Amino acid sequence: MNGRTIVVMAAAIMLATATSCGRFPQKGGAPQPAASAAAPMVARAGMPAAVQGAEPAPRIATAPGAESTPQIGFNSSAPSITETLEKTVDMLLQAKAENERLKLALADSDRKTAEKDAKIQELTKQLDVASGDVGKLQEALEKWKSDVLGFRDEMRKADEAEIQVLQEILMLLKGFAKEKPTQ
Repeated sequence: MNGRTIVVMAAAIMLATATSCGRFPQKGGAPQPAASAAAPMVARAGMPAAVQGAEPAPRIATAPGAESTPQIGFNSSAPSITETLEKTVDMLLQAKAENERLKLALADSDRKTAEKDAKIQELTKQLDVASGDVGKLQEALEKWKSDVLGFRDEMRKADEAEIQVLQEILMLLKGFAKEKPTQ
């Protein structure tokens, strides 16, 4: 139901209640029963049958010879129906406002979620790229380590070869030095 339907229902019930209570005199000066022009509106508005077929309020009789203007008479249920209708309409309007507030909050949450999902996707792509770069760096580091360690091994072998050659040279020089004084 929209707000307009509620207002039409409320107006129809109030009109039917007021007519049945004698608030609005009908043509001819005598009060008419509750089956007025408002009854079809009430029926179309989807009101419960108990409200549609409510008994008219008892009338206060006028004295013979007195004016034919009817007195206002209320049955005991008329004010409570009106009050209940007003409370129900207020509750419905509050619920409708709360519903709209919740719809706006949901839309805002959906928007924020979509933004966060997009950011997560972007960060995931960046993480994948960075992970690939780290893998490449690790491979390069391992290659460098093997090159450095291999170079160390080569240097050790070269040093050993140099030491061996120097030892041979020293042996030759020692042998040459021994031969010189004998001459």
